[in-house]
Amino acid sequence: MQPSAIPFVVYPVRDVARAREFYQRVFSLVETANWENHWIEFDIGAGTLALTDGFTHLTPGGSGAMVALELPDLEAFGRHLAALGLKWSVGPFDTPVCTSGTIKDPDGNEIMIHRRKP
Repeated sequence: MQPSAIPFVVYPVRDVARAREFYQRVFSLVETANWENHWIEFDIGAGTLALTDGFTHLTPGGSGAMVALELPDLEAFGRHLAALGLKWSVGPFDTPVCTSGTIKDPDGNEIMIHRRKP
């Protein structure tokens, strides 16, 4: 049986309040669900980014999977990062199909910033 969607991605974090502030400040995300401040969600398009300190078997900032967020203008986002005192951890870089770069949240989780080429 083939899956029909990826409904959400979960990032483990050490401090949910700090993570919430980061994702709201950097990406202007709006919190769409909150379970006792241990699991919060941000709906993005058809999917959801969930942040939690409740999965003690997961390591915040550990190497592994990362979420990719589609943005229309990586140059403008780079200026936004600089205004916030943040910087790219990798990139941006071009591939034949996209331009991408990565940043890290306060727990060291990698976030890919992505723009598809027309």
